[in-house]
Amino acid sequence: MSFFRRSKSSASGAPPVAAKKKEEAVVPFTPIQELVRDAPQRVDGSDKFWGYENFGNTWYGLIS
Repeated sequence: MSFFRRSKSSASGAPPVAAKKKEEAVVPFTPIQELVRDAPQRVDGSDKFWGYENFGNTWYGLIS
């Protein structure tokens, strides 16, 4: 037990260093996000924009 008392008393040293905040990188909007950013959303879900809503899924067929 006396060992722990000695280690605690010698541990006081430099003040703690403040942690740096990581700044989040600003990601620019994609063209479709620019188009629909201020567009109103319809309650019935028919707010489609030129078929771009499933554009990413079409590329899977070309790869395989």
